[in-house]
Amino acid sequence: MLGDALLILAFMIVGLGFHESDSSRLLPNLVPFGLAWALAGYYLNQWAPPTWRSILSVVPAMLLAAPLGAVLRAAWLGGVALPLFTAITAAGLALVLMVWRALYLLVFAKRKS
Repeated sequence: MLGDALLILAFMIVGLGFHESDSSRLLPNLVPFGLAWALAGYYLNQWAPPTWRSILSVVPAMLLAAPLGAVLRAAWLGGVALPLFTAITAAGLALVLMVWRALYLLVFAKRKS
């Protein structure tokens, strides 16, 4: 869970940098998506230790978390949850989290050998 949180933070920082936004936009992006991921992850068993078979389970969890995070973000900022923003965030975060889990498994598997 700590690894996920750090990667969501990194993803948000990179996204803000890409859009040339200042740091005041970090919390309104990080908190809603972090909370949404924590809830979706809990209900869809993302906190269990990863396995090679479970890596793809990030996708349905993110398909739940990203729209929830986008709606929470929109409420925080007083705007709307744009579908394109939600889709890009879902795809980007799912990819980052799947790569993180794969790297974790590679490192863990090497230590066991």
